[in-house]
Amino acid sequence: MISPPDHHLLSKNGIDVALLAAESFLVREPGSGTRVVSARALALRGVRLTNTMRVGGTEAIKQGVAAGLGLAIVSRAAAADQLALGRIAILQVNGLVMERTLAQIKLRGRSPTAATHELDLLLAEDAVEHRSGDGPRRRRCHTA
Repeated sequence: MISPPDHHLLSKNGIDVALLAAESFLVREPGSGTRVVSARALALRGVRLTNTMRVGGTEAIKQGVAAGLGLAIVSRAAAADQLALGRIAILQVNGLVMERTLAQIKLRGRSPTAATHELDLLLAEDAVEHRSGDGPRRRRCHTA
C-alpha cells in the first residue's frame, strides 16, 4: 500500500486495517487483477473502500498518490521507481496480506525479446527476495 510521503498514517506504528475505510483511494478499473486481489484482502478484514477514484493505469495511480490524491495498492515492483525518489511511501498495515500468482507463458522455438528477458530477471529477483523469508511465492512458467 502506498501513500504520499507526508501522509498522517505514516506516523503510526502499525496501522489498523479498519482505519483504511476512512481514507481516499485511487483504484484501477473493475476487473483489474490488482483491484480484485486488494478488494478481496480488505473484505476478509471487514473493510470496504467507499471513497475511491478510478484511475486508468498504475503509472497514473503512482503519480496521483505522489500528488496527495489518496492512497493506493500497487505491487512493490511497480512502486519501486517512485519509492526510490521519495515521492511515495509504503504503509505497513497490520494483518493485511495480499498475494497474487503470476503465470508466464513462452512459445517454443521463439527467441526471447529484451522485454521477456527483463521480465525473467524481475521474476527471478522477486523469487530470491521471497525465499529469504519474506513469504512464499509461486512462479509458474508454461511453454506452449
